[in-house]
Amino acid sequence: MIYYLYKDLAEQILKGKGKTKISLDLGLTVEEKDIDTLRDEIGEETLKRVRDNTIHVYDGKQLFKLATFNNGYYALKMIKDYPTLEINGIRMHVFSAGSPFDYAKRVVELLNIEEKDVVLETCFGQGYITRLLAKKAKKVVSYEISPAVLDIAEWNPYSKELFKNPHIEIINSDINEEIMKYKGEFTKIIHDPPSMRVAEALYSRPFYKALRRAAKKGALLYHYIGSVKEKKGYNIEERIRERLEETGWHVIKYNKRVQGIVAKAV
Repeated sequence: MIYYLYKDLAEQILKGKGKTKISLDLGLTVEEKDIDTLRDEIGEETLKRVRDNTIHVYDGKQLFKLATFNNGYYALKMIKDYPTLEINGIRMHVFSAGSPFDYAKRVVELLNIEEKDVVLETCFGQGYITRLLAKKAKKVVSYEISPAVLDIAEWNPYSKELFKNPHIEIINSDINEEIMKYKGEFTKIIHDPPSMRVAEALYSRPFYKALRRAAKKGALLYHYIGSVKEKKGYNIEERIRERLEETGWHVIKYNKRVQGIVAKAV
């Protein structure tokens, strides 16, 4: 038995009594458990070591955090009741659309994913969008540059089964280096990169041109850009619209709820 723990849950088990409904896999499933028995199974000393909202895993022998250093600090944290990836303290999920799962659902709905679709996902992250894509699309090719992110995803109960799904190809590589090998394969593309400050190349004209080369004519693109705020005369939405239009994409709309642009390959 593997237990996924975080501060509030550990305190609930330490202080609780009797039978109660509880989730030990971050909300994926809920079971009725006897708290006293559960406390004995995990151990009070183990539960007391869970002191923050970083997600901990207890495998019956050892307790460890789903966190690692790899050119930065990567951690899976329980935020607003959802497992959320943070890199150097910055959340990698959009809460303006609700939970990370709500965001994933809205993105997939925006692109109207169908059974015939072959989808490119440029940034896998924790695979919350990927798991929805795989339920509808013919195939999903998903890139993730960070081995640390993938290591965490292989423990995340919402993500780990994706690595065994025959409809999903997860590639640990830099999409900016790999994109040129594709030509007209994809009917839908989801480009959900880190901020421009962190990954400037993924917002560039050469990259958008390469994305267009990888897309079939008429393919739809979702591109997360973040909240549109004009600072010192710089409007990120306008800049990205211009770059997309110059590289073979027709911008359809900006969706404020998910903070992303939808465009069509022309």
